[in-house]
Amino acid sequence: MRRLTILLVLLLLPGAARATAFEEGMKAVAAGNHAAALPLFETALNADPDDLKSANEYRRAVIHTGDYDRSIAFFEKLTAAHPLAAYAWLNYTNQGDIFWMMLRDFPYTNPNKAALDYAKENQPDIYKAYIDSPITNTPADAIQNGHRIDDVGDALPIYDQIWTEVKGQ
Repeated sequence: MRRLTILLVLLLLPGAARATAFEEGMKAVAAGNHAAALPLFETALNADPDDLKSANEYRRAVIHTGDYDRSIAFFEKLTAAHPLAAYAWLNYTNQGDIFWMMLRDFPYTNPNKAALDYAKENQPDIYKAYIDSPITNTPADAIQNGHRIDDVGDALPIYDQIWTEVKGQ
């Protein structure tokens, strides 16, 4: 019955929906049920995409559950419905405790200092592999002496094929 009441409030009262969903999400978090908190925080954010308090708690719940695919899908829908909410998505992904995963999943040069600081403190093996590599942590002189290609024009499919073969190994 309680869930039905919450659902009715969420559907009928948009202004109250955010507050109620946020409060219920916080109760779920306090009970250690971060998975149950996710849809509640999503409801709050759908009601108010600029609600940074709900977004921050959503971020924390996602970290606890590890349900990153869900959060990406949610934010893609949210930003499609609210184009200005794309800034919220950027703010979310660029937080150090989220963006560090770029070091793990897409090991290329990472300019996000917060992510590097987070990884150094919380993911020392990943940080060390990143920071010790001249590939991912390219020395400034190598970047300065590098050759830049602005546009490869019609050769783009060849570059794409080579890159796909290299990344496939």
